[in-house]
Amino acid sequence: MNEFLCYSVEDTLYLGKKIGSFLRGGEIFGLCGELGSGKTMFVKGVAIGLGYDGYVKSPTFTIINQYQTQHVSLIHIDIYRLTTFEELMLIGYESYLSEDYVVVIEWFDKFPELSKYPHMKIDFEYVDTSVRRLKFYSNFARYNELLKQL
Repeated sequence: MNEFLCYSVEDTLYLGKKIGSFLRGGEIFGLCGELGSGKTMFVKGVAIGLGYDGYVKSPTFTIINQYQTQHVSLIHIDIYRLTTFEELMLIGYESYLSEDYVVVIEWFDKFPELSKYPHMKIDFEYVDTSVRRLKFYSNFARYNELLKQL
């Protein structure tokens, strides 16, 4: 496990941007944490790091937002409103599991079935009103190598 303290929204954005700059496609990130803990801001940073310069918003109501970059598509999924893992499968989750996509899932811990896919899990915790602790977990070599680059 690695952890980082983000003292501002800009720190969270920067960390996401740095990670996004290392991604090549085929990665899955599972984000966990309370409302307002910085998950969507982190995804915005990942998008910027991948080369996307448009608007990034939470897919709470659309479930899936897709952002096209020159090399890959960023798939941003929010499963908060889904009730079963089967619903996620029915909307085509597995079709995004290829080198053409980077997939980021908010509320990842809602469906334990997601853990069967190689991924990096990131827990977002409040330290105080402006400080967040981000804890990175993975048992997969690909992601552990990524963490070494940070």
